[in-house]
Amino acid sequence: MKSTSSVSPCEASKSATEDVINTMPSNVVSFILDFLPLQDAVRTSILSKNWRYKWTTINQVVFGNDFFEYIMRTKGDVDGRIITRVLVYHEGSITKFVLDIPRHKRFDDDDIYLWAKLLSTKSVKEMIIVNKNITPIVLPTRLFSFVDLKHLKLCCCCFHGASLGGFPKLLSLDLEWVNSWELIIGLCPLLEVLQIYHPLAMTKMKLDDFAKLKNLKRLFLSLSMLYHHHHHHDAAIPSLDIFKLVAFLPKLHRLTLDLQKCSRFMVDAAGNRDVMMHSLKVLDVLDLDYDNGAMVFFFFDLIQGSPNLEILRIRAIDKDRVFPSPVTHGQVKAGITGYLQQLRNVDLVFTKDSQVELSFIKCLLDNCCLLQLITIANYDSTRYGTVNRGCYFDFAAKLLMLSRASPEAKILFRP
Repeated sequence: MKSTSSVSPCEASKSATEDVINTMPSNVVSFILDFLPLQDAVRTSILSKNWRYKWTTINQVVFGNDFFEYIMRTKGDVDGRIITRVLVYHEGSITKFVLDIPRHKRFDDDDIYLWAKLLSTKSVKEMIIVNKNITPIVLPTRLFSFVDLKHLKLCCCCFHGASLGGFPKLLSLDLEWVNSWELIIGLCPLLEVLQIYHPLAMTKMKLDDFAKLKNLKRLFLSLSMLYHHHHHHDAAIPSLDIFKLVAFLPKLHRLTLDLQKCSRFMVDAAGNRDVMMHSLKVLDVLDLDYDNGAMVFFFFDLIQGSPNLEILRIRAIDKDRVFPSPVTHGQVKAGITGYLQQLRNVDLVFTKDSQVELSFIKCLLDNCCLLQLITIANYDSTRYGTVNRGCYFDFAAKLLMLSRASPEAKILFRP
């Protein structure tokens, strides 16, 4: 046996390091392991006997890109049994579970059912399941029994059958390429954030589906969900529908509307002033077509129904504008004047030096007394299909010459 005096400085340092590692409190160990990629957290089991099963108490279980790349590099293929073993060995609760299925990889329905069964005892708070393949994965209805969930994101998934369970604590729901979305939102009484992208089954959205979402504060919605598509028959989208929907949401603070694929279905509907969106502070409009008169007038309806709007973001369709514009300066002025008195920030993406857009910016500057900043992003120097090197500076010069109701109003160009 070595005496204390015979222990070298290196051995003493190593021994001290091992003592520190082995005596760390379990909550500190879990905190550290949660910052490591899952495969690295599992590999800490080789440090010592004391560390063999410490990874099994991690709070965040993330099967992401790093994990699958590591498995492919070391094993050659991703076997569902690897995920099963991790979940079987795991002890305690899981605050966050992520399954990011890589492209060209599909797991058996039995595997997914087993993972849901194992997770159902873990009091999962946040769940993200992203399927990067074209074919949706089938999720078991057991998922509806995850009563502790607060945040749920699903991408390219489908459900077969229904459940009497629900998500009584869910605060945010993000659905992309998911069927039965109307069933899911009806099971979330406390929901505050809802995003629905490209539903798998194009069913007509019923306003009653949103009637229970009294706590909803943020909504992302594709307006293509507001019309039926049966064979070759397409019904138009009256702008009144969106106002009726918002009437169910008294706390709505931010509204994002995706107008993609809506150009042929937009129709204007008068009489929307009976429903006002008083709580709305932020409005995002995606894929606005300035050459579609009905869509522009629908946009004006949104503005006129939002008296307390503070932030406005518009992403236009990135295409050459029609000249002359079907929307006149007088129509733009009528749509803006007298409204947006609380507006402070405007963000314009894919803006061009077109007649309607210049009129819109001019009316904003003339009308908004509290305006602080207009940001113009991804400005395109191509005008009416012709490249003009001086177009950027020409457009900027026009904007600089416009009068401003707000002495603090600035215009910023950014890439």
